[in-house]
Amino acid sequence: MLRRLPSGSDRDYAGRGQAHMDNSLGTAIVVMVVLGLITWFGVSWRSRSDVFRVRIRDGRPEATFGRVTQAFLEVVQTLCAEHAVQHGDIRGRAQGRTIQLRFSRDFPPGCAQQLRNWWALDGWPAPARSARRC
Repeated sequence: MLRRLPSGSDRDYAGRGQAHMDNSLGTAIVVMVVLGLITWFGVSWRSRSDVFRVRIRDGRPEATFGRVTQAFLEVVQTLCAEHAVQHGDIRGRAQGRTIQLRFSRDFPPGCAQQLRNWWALDGWPAPARSARRC
């Protein structure tokens, strides 16, 4: 049974359910936008510390971001051939004054370790970061 509004209007309480549903939809949209922004800032913050990226396609390494030496690309190609790595990504991420190598899941642990060993001996330091401005 529907109740009538006390003012004598022909509107009933059934309209309140629609208003509640619109409010829930608005809240859901706001939550999704906020989560999207948090994700976007997180991804962009992580990528700012990348000094370089090397993508391996069909066993051939190619620098897709930043600059790397030809010697590094040759070592990557040799080790990828030894370990049968056809596809993958290597990221050089700044950690203070050093660069830490990060590998996609396509790299077997032995291959990744050999590249880290080479990097420890022949790699280069992270570029100096400019002072932050207020």
